[in-house]
Amino acid sequence: RRTGRLEVSARWREILGYSEEEAAPLLRFWMSLVHLEDRDRIRTAVNEHCARRAPNIACECRMKHRDGTWRRVIIRGRAMWNADGRVIRMAGSYTDVTVNRLFDPLTGLPNRLHFRDEIHVALERLRSGQGHAFAVFLLDLHQFKSINDSLGHPAGDSALNEVARRVTDCREGDPSLAARVGGDEFAVLIGGERTEAELAELAWRTLRSVTAPIELCGHQMVLKASLGIAVASAETADADELIHQAETAMCAARAERETSFALFDATMREHALDRLSFEEDLSRAVERGELQLHYQPQVNLETGKITGFEALLRWTHPRRGEVRPVDFIPIAEANGLIVPIGAWAMKQAARQLVAWRTAYPLEQELGISVNVSPVQLAEPGFCDTLRAVLRETNAPAEYLKLEVTEGVFLDPRMAVTLKEARDLGFRLKMDDFGTGYCSLSYFQTTRFDAVKIDRSFVKDIDSSREAMEIATAIVSLARTLDMKVIAEGVETPEQAQRLHSIGCRFGQGYLFSRPVPAEEAERLIATQNGREDTVRSLEALEPSVSGQFAWVI
Repeated sequence: RRTGRLEVSARWREILGYSEEEAAPLLRFWMSLVHLEDRDRIRTAVNEHCARRAPNIACECRMKHRDGTWRRVIIRGRAMWNADGRVIRMAGSYTDVTVNRLFDPLTGLPNRLHFRDEIHVALERLRSGQGHAFAVFLLDLHQFKSINDSLGHPAGDSALNEVARRVTDCREGDPSLAARVGGDEFAVLIGGERTEAELAELAWRTLRSVTAPIELCGHQMVLKASLGIAVASAETADADELIHQAETAMCAARAERETSFALFDATMREHALDRLSFEEDLSRAVERGELQLHYQPQVNLETGKITGFEALLRWTHPRRGEVRPVDFIPIAEANGLIVPIGAWAMKQAARQLVAWRTAYPLEQELGISVNVSPVQLAEPGFCDTLRAVLRETNAPAEYLKLEVTEGVFLDPRMAVTLKEARDLGFRLKMDDFGTGYCSLSYFQTTRFDAVKIDRSFVKDIDSSREAMEIATAIVSLARTLDMKVIAEGVETPEQAQRLHSIGCRFGQGYLFSRPVPAEEAERLIATQNGREDTVRSLEALEPSVSGQFAWVI
């Protein structure tokens, strides 16, 4: 006969905070303390054992303490059968593993599991009218992996412990809980009724604290971070929904600028779904043939002769149409898609280079520059990709040039990778020189063959003395270090004249041509080689394509 009785020890009652008088010796009482999501798991484990399909009962679940918090326990047990094969009794044990399972071993803070449980309790109190409104902060550190890679994991662990201390010091409210919920993610449960202005002030205080300089291995590091805020209500479905809202707001903040925060609203969910769809489409763009390279000529400012091209990515989306590089390349870098896309672009450019140099043997100096992201350079197999490209295309490495920005020097490993690439024969160009973080000392460790004067200096060169002086200084530095100089964004003959007058020999910009598909670029090469018979005449081309190559300063 089933009695439904369950006898538990004094230690077990103590684990869950109940006295002997409060704890009914009934199975249904103790099952009522088990988290709803875990009850089926327990029933399945018991039934499997009773049917002799499992040697014992072993199951982990959450049980509610008398104070409303959750304890994580492991239930173990065995059944006893009579001669007829019927279960007549079960005996077992409960082990409290809350501390071991719910705290981050590095920082000592509650982990994601514990944080979810605390939100669940707070939501139940809010719905019952016994608790107050609360909010969740979710904070994500940017490019934290570079600390581990450049300074080692002990330095990374020290940084995480310091961030944990700062986040904990900034928390406010009752109840209040700071947690480490991911490798470089932290969360704070903010209790109490707060206005948006009060939440914003606390968010800025947290960001200012976290992004203050940290001393690591003799280096002062400044971390960047984004913070998302989600406010709970009685309509909030569960802890996972609230955390997801905070994550969505955090991503919105990160897309806005480097260190910022955002408060979740419904439009963010729509934007997040659109971004997810965008990323999925981007991940398939290569195989679907939606990506292509356009080529913008680089010319000799004295003769107007084409000396090379810069290969630039273009994406034609089947529904969105032409997607600007500024809209898809940062996303590709953020989710790592730039690695396979960059490898594809390198191979395409290499094949095009071989085709043009074969078709126009007189153009022995003709080269193609390919932009390389710091994300690509950080990949351990980047130089293996370069070797594969050379092997598969037979492209001459010295004419397949790599353009990088000053940001590559933020990670010491990238200088090593660039040296290896140069040892393979590739030539290196510094793009957007003077606009980033480059120290002149980097030119002592990494040999560059050319620097590009950024368009921000070129556009004002005929009206601003400061812009003219900066351009002159770049040309002088390049000459001293035996580097070529290429000016970007040349749009007028006056700009070209001034650049030529200070010793800049090469230019690139709309004055000569917009970036054009490979077929249009080849027409430009053919024309200056006297091969007009094989292509349409330049006069028949669009003005934005034909440019003005016939002029000489």
